[in-house]
Amino acid sequence: MQNLRACYKLTLFFIYVMAYFTQAFFVSILNREKRYIKRAKLSKIIQKYASKTIRLLNVDVIFKGEEVELENLEKTLVVSNHLSYLDVIAMAAYFPACFVTSVEMKNTFFLGQICEAGGCLYVERRNKKNIINEIQDITNALEAKLNVIIYPEATSTNGEEVLRFKRPLFRAAIDSGAKILPVTLNYKWISFEKLDRTNRDTVCWYGDMEFFPHFWNLLKEESIQLEVNLAKSYIVNEEDSPADLALMSHGVVNSYYRPISIA
Repeated sequence: MQNLRACYKLTLFFIYVMAYFTQAFFVSILNREKRYIKRAKLSKIIQKYASKTIRLLNVDVIFKGEEVELENLEKTLVVSNHLSYLDVIAMAAYFPACFVTSVEMKNTFFLGQICEAGGCLYVERRNKKNIINEIQDITNALEAKLNVIIYPEATSTNGEEVLRFKRPLFRAAIDSGAKILPVTLNYKWISFEKLDRTNRDTVCWYGDMEFFPHFWNLLKEESIQLEVNLAKSYIVNEEDSPADLALMSHGVVNSYYRPISIA
């Protein structure tokens, strides 16, 4: 029964992916010289197909905290903890935004193609020489009134804690005069069982886990419950430093986070 469920979901998922690639291709061709306009349009496309995928995976997303009109969000640096590629799908479904990811992800088969078609912004975490240009790219996107989502832990985790936030990318919020919206993700249930250390690896994707085996096991599950806590947006000013913003954002995200514990 589980394998049959997974096969059905996988078939529909690849139909969505092909439709997504097709629409993204035409948007990219028609807006080749309009970089940030293209990214704004691509974010709408990825939002459409991410919403379909969230329903396909039967992910119940529950919002808590501040009431935020996500559809009217603009020029906002969205900052979140990071546990899985499922975070990206869930956030893409509700947040009209482009994502910042690593060059390593860009070069990863299949996932890299999805990121490229979605208009992602890239950082080279293993080489800091280009960081000024990468920050400028994020700044330009925010100044064009796009929303940008970053995961400042710079990696996905096993859910035991929220790692210290890396600070360089927060410079883009200062230079662009953007707002910062801290968001906390808590996976609560999987197939009607509380998420704990015995079953977390079905959702959490970290370390050297391979994507396709992990995704296949995820497809077998009946349902997933994800709690998204929205904090109050912070309006950045010129006196703020990247270190201050990273520390503040981490404190807010961590205050809402519930570490995955022993069963």
